[in-house]
Amino acid sequence: MRDQPWPSTVDLDSRWPGGHARLRASCGWWKTTDDYRHLVGITMRQPERGTEVVWITFAHPLRGLADGEDAAIYATLGFNRHKDSEEHTRWLQWRRAIREQAHLAGLPRPTPATVELCRIATPPMAVLPSAKEALQRLARLALIKLVVLGRDDPQALDGAGPFAPDTA
Repeated sequence: MRDQPWPSTVDLDSRWPGGHARLRASCGWWKTTDDYRHLVGITMRQPERGTEVVWITFAHPLRGLADGEDAAIYATLGFNRHKDSEEHTRWLQWRRAIREQAHLAGLPRPTPATVELCRIATPPMAVLPSAKEALQRLARLALIKLVVLGRDDPQALDGAGPFAPDTA
């Protein structure tokens, strides 16, 4: 099998009442010397700022996958535990908010802190339920994480965020 060209970059424009955010999905690989060396993944970034919001390593769960098997591709709902001025109770509010927003966005969550983006079945490396659904899940996850990761940065979003830590 020979390497193919990288998939195209996809720009996403998300709008909600009072706010707006742009995200860019692109492929890349780990530039490291450990077990993840050269493993392929997808990243979601804010194009203007270069801030990475989500990185998903697709190749790791596929190692050793036999024909007729499938592997789940997971993403975490995790984020930096504390900002310099953030109290522990405030961080807990944000953690609850990110998990609630993932639930409201219809993201499948095998654990409270993870989202299943898709499954990859072999052969022929089919994306289940579909590549379109996987991208939609990734976009929803990235937007939720962007709100939380940018919680102390007025430049992270254009306008107000779509939810706050106390949003039910």
